[in-house]
Amino acid sequence: MSYVALVKLVQNVPFRDRIQYALWSVAVDVLNDGASSAQAKTFARQQLRGAADTDVLTRLAIRCVSNPTIAAAGENASDSDIRFVVAGVFAELVA
Repeated sequence: MSYVALVKLVQNVPFRDRIQYALWSVAVDVLNDGASSAQAKTFARQQLRGAADTDVLTRLAIRCVSNPTIAAAGENASDSDIRFVVAGVFAELVA
């Protein structure tokens, strides 16, 4: 995909909604994991209160489209690929 197409994907509302749900799913896993830090659990609880703020969601969308598999699939990227990226950067968002 071209850079322009990737920017449009970052801004695509249905794509961002899928990222939002992946974030909620990862947050639930963090809360259920006894080994998660207190800081990670606090961040997870904040995410489960509602939609992520625009900055967090945009950062996640950028990270998702930077993944070659997602970039190649575009809007047809699998939910599991999106969740994989979100889970991989969750700790980074906590810091």
